Amino acid sequence: DVEIGATAELLSGPPMGEIAILCRWRGLEDFTALGVRGDGAVGIWQVQSGATTWRMEWTEARGLEVRRGEPFRMTVTCRGAELGLAINGVSAAQATDPEPRAGDVALMAGLGEPGELVVLFDELEIFP
Repeated sequence: DVEIGATAELLSGPPMGEIAILCRWRGLEDFTALGVRGDGAVGIWQVQSGATTWRMEWTEARGLEVRRGEPFRMTVTCRGAELGLAINGVSAAQATDPEPRAGDVALMAGLGEPGELVVLFDELEIFP
């Protein structure tokens, strides 16, 4: 069980670029991700043995705009079956993990379309 907070700043990248905090990290083919895209959508997914299962498909978050050069605070909660993502203190996504497992934490920036993505992470906090 963990709560992870980090400030993220999109410096450049396409709208489908993904910025995520990972919990239950056991390697590149086994983790849980809670993230936001450059177009303001949020999603929760898990990768197990290399296969992706969506716990919450990409969904437009009301009032969320990811603007280049404007830092925003991401807070992820992974407690038992509860998965949650808040942006700037406002709940943005929730889902359930039917089989919670132990693991580490990580930060991720990934491309959902061709291009180059540059994200600055800062002020990382981890609470048990």
